[in-house]
Amino acid sequence: MHSFSHTVAQPLVDLVPFYPAWLWATPDAPLSFLNAIRQFYITTYNDPYFTQPHPSWFDLFTYIEVVYQFPAAAYLLFKFMTERQTSGVTELHALIFSLGFALTTLTCVWDVPYWDSTVYTTAQKVEFMTVIYGPFFLIPGIMAVDMFARLHKRLSPDVSDSKKRL
Repeated sequence: MHSFSHTVAQPLVDLVPFYPAWLWATPDAPLSFLNAIRQFYITTYNDPYFTQPHPSWFDLFTYIEVVYQFPAAAYLLFKFMTERQTSGVTELHALIFSLGFALTTLTCVWDVPYWDSTVYTTAQKVEFMTVIYGPFFLIPGIMAVDMFARLHKRLSPDVSDSKKRL
């Protein structure tokens, strides 16, 4: 499910600046609704990563999102929808994806308390940490634990076989 929300949120909000401006930037552009969605998010939440110059690491995370996370989310969504039982390869991809996604989001969550207190109240910061960014850390974190457990079970020797050898 997380891969689904991720594959929807990224192209509608996060990745819009990567598209050619003629596609979205003006009201008469063919994909102007993307600008409207992005502006709605910015107006509603005043997210500083979208409204003001942001730390240089945020640009790196955005490039990781474009190059790896979005394609991986689409791949995993396809695999989860088409495989009756996940394969080891899918579980490994999901582990790498979820760890990367959780850690980049955790960096943003960690940064929130340091935002300017004259602009963001404590309540707003808590909302960013728990409602806006929190699920994008928690869900991949749970997914990482799940995928690790599946891979561990898949790769660990069978205890009954080792007892038979003794």
